[in-house]
Amino acid sequence: MKILLIDDEPVVLRVLQMLLKSLAKDLNLELILTPFTDPRQAVEALKTGKFDLVISDWNMPNISQWSLVKKIREICPKIQVIIVSGGLSSSDKLSLRTARIGCVAKPVLPSDLRLAIEKAS
Repeated sequence: MKILLIDDEPVVLRVLQMLLKSLAKDLNLELILTPFTDPRQAVEALKTGKFDLVISDWNMPNISQWSLVKKIREICPKIQVIIVSGGLSSSDKLSLRTARIGCVAKPVLPSDLRLAIEKAS
């Protein structure tokens, strides 16, 4: 499974990578992780690469939350997306569910991430 990771905080990005590598071992999955701290660069990578899943922070500089989701879906309409955030409002959560986008609260628990990935697969 090829995963595009997006988070503007390098430390959070590294933690997500470690969690995903650990989950891959537990689930006996081969993961290829492509991390970005700049959402604009991630969108460009999405145009040229083939990804199975996008895991992204919700609040980032240089792009609004829904603009990022819209760009992802314009490029890859069927790609699964999981949003990771510590500050989603109830209306955001409802809107994400309606758009068939998974969400995981920060701080990320391995069990929550695993469940979100299993639902997305």
